[in-house]
Amino acid sequence: MNRKEFEIWTRNHIRLMDGATGSNLMKAGMPRGVCTESWVLDHPEALTALQQGYKTAGSDMVYAPTFCANRIALASSSLEGEVCRMNRELVALSKQAVGSGILVAGDMTTTGKPADPEDSAAYQLLFDAYREQAEALMPPERSSAKLRLPCTMPTILLLFFSSLSHFLYKRYICFYYIVRNNVCQ
Repeated sequence: MNRKEFEIWTRNHIRLMDGATGSNLMKAGMPRGVCTESWVLDHPEALTALQQGYKTAGSDMVYAPTFCANRIALASSSLEGEVCRMNRELVALSKQAVGSGILVAGDMTTTGKPADPEDSAAYQLLFDAYREQAEALMPPERSSAKLRLPCTMPTILLLFFSSLSHFLYKRYICFYYIVRNNVCQ
């Protein structure tokens, strides 16, 4: 889905999304402190049931549980080399759970590690980690997300996406921010 298609899809419509996936996965048995992405891949039935419930409740779009599936965050579980595989498998699992007619959005958020915007080496590490995750979520592969939605980002991440947008736009990727008037920015 490109920017124009997204604008048309949201124009004059209220679109519903899932919510509180992490909390609901904990209710389904996920322990605190585990790598969510790894736990979901080991317990796909929990996510499948949850996302089918979101679809039944009227969601137009669900997040794939790729929240912290970036190299920096996954390193705490020694999974930093699994970024591509995990993102693609999590999106494929979500697509399988909701079937057709529901968009699946890749979810990108903070790394869990503070970064100094004045430290160019730290910035480059952050940039590379998010680029790697964004590329893992890119079409045209069947398992790729239709959208990539940055979520709950601090200022450094907003700065990152500002500078990354040119790189991604050249590859026909748009990171969508749903704002009050449903216009992508």
